[in-house]
Amino acid sequence: MNSRERVLTSLNHREPDRVPFDLGSTVITGISVTAYRGLRTALGLEEREPVLVDVTQQIALVEEDVMVKLGVDTEAVAPRSSATFEIEVKDGGDYTYFYDEFGIGWRMPKTGGFYYDMYDHPLAGDEITVDDVRAYAWPDPLDPRRFAGVREAAQAVRDSGRAVVVGSMSAGILEVFAWTRGFLDYFSDLAANPDLAEAFLEKTLEIQLAYWGRMIDEIGDLIDVAVTADDFSGQNGLLFSAETYRRLVSPATPGSSSSFTGGATPRSSSTPAAPSGGRSPI
Repeated sequence: MNSRERVLTSLNHREPDRVPFDLGSTVITGISVTAYRGLRTALGLEEREPVLVDVTQQIALVEEDVMVKLGVDTEAVAPRSSATFEIEVKDGGDYTYFYDEFGIGWRMPKTGGFYYDMYDHPLAGDEITVDDVRAYAWPDPLDPRRFAGVREAAQAVRDSGRAVVVGSMSAGILEVFAWTRGFLDYFSDLAANPDLAEAFLEKTLEIQLAYWGRMIDEIGDLIDVAVTADDFSGQNGLLFSAETYRRLVSPATPGSSSSFTGGATPRSSSTPAAPSGGRSPI
């Protein structure tokens, strides 16, 4: 059983020869540049300056010698996402900073900084309207540069025997809403400005579906795992109530599952359901 077979066996709820192992195929399962340097040392591998695959989180590219040493079963075919796409890091005194393609500002302390935090939200403020959201200069999900070389990269991973993992171009539809709007206004909109919230959700979903439609057209026959994520809860419970989910979020997603799979049969699928757990006042 090779790595790809191991992953697909597990995803199809059957028992493989061993538990599949992933390191670095998603930004959630990645490793920081600081930790990666230490890992290479601990594994007895030559020192190398890490290659950044996510500027925001300062995540390192997991290289072939590390994957072989650890028996990694997955490998990312990374699009040019908002975490790396057209980013120009600048000097801001005690910080370095940049603006991503959504216009969100990020900064990291020069001393003791391990990753970038948001500090500027382009669509924050009481004066923002539905028309402002629709007229905003959102990034182009179909920019050809995002997809340059993805087929060759995916074929190389398939030929290696590992599972092909493909990520999104950005954070999820709720996260992009929150990050462009700012958290105070985001939660206020969910509670008291549904028309504006719906405008954000419609736009961010439109961007995601356009991106995934093109990615599936490019390499749908080679994708083993497609990764997208969003924020519905924190460590202490839901970020908003199940009622708000049903009223605003769920209506923004009908048809997205079939669009996401490009008409293909997914290996596993689920219908969006209201989150459960801790209560939220929003």
